[in-house]
Amino acid sequence: MDAEAVNAASMAFKKALIERILSAELSHHLGYLPGADKPGEASNHRNGASGKTVLTEEGPLRIDVPCQRRM
Repeated sequence: MDAEAVNAASMAFKKALIERILSAELSHHLGYLPGADKPGEASNHRNGASGKTVLTEEGPLRIDVPCQRRM
């Protein structure tokens, strides 16, 4: 692998890791996993994702941040 391929793989790994952490944090906050039925007493629920740019040591990285909506 050349340096460019290593950097691309590193950025893809960081993107996946950050998105996974954010999804797990939202799952913990809401009390249910993605795709599962929402508990009846829960007033918040998942509402897609929004794009954000995170500045890393290797440069900007576009990630999808999961959103929630209060009912």
